[in-house]
Amino acid sequence: VQVTAATQTGAFNSVMYDAPSVTAANPVGMPSTGGVLVVVAGKGFGATDYSPQAKLGNTACESTAWVSNSALLCLAPSGMGNSLSVQVTAATQTGAFNSVMYDAPSVT
Repeated sequence: VQVTAATQTGAFNSVMYDAPSVTAANPVGMPSTGGVLVVVAGKGFGATDYSPQAKLGNTACESTAWVSNSALLCLAPSGMGNSLSVQVTAATQTGAFNSVMYDAPSVT
């Protein structure tokens, strides 16, 4: 932030935006093969498309599409686990929410 009064200028270099906040993901469960489109809801994903990135657990989504400041689409990667965090990184800040799981393996 820079302020000029008459011929004098002062500056302060400490402006910061809130980190993204993830509040929900739908669907919550998905097959271990992935390939499911997950709607990620929250806020702070960007007023315009700043190319936010989403992860399920520690694995990046196959693709992340910005919809709005409060919604993203994540093409789920293959994986395993439950109570995985959904993480969204916008610019250099990350927000997370523990909410998704992959279906347990089954023996037939």
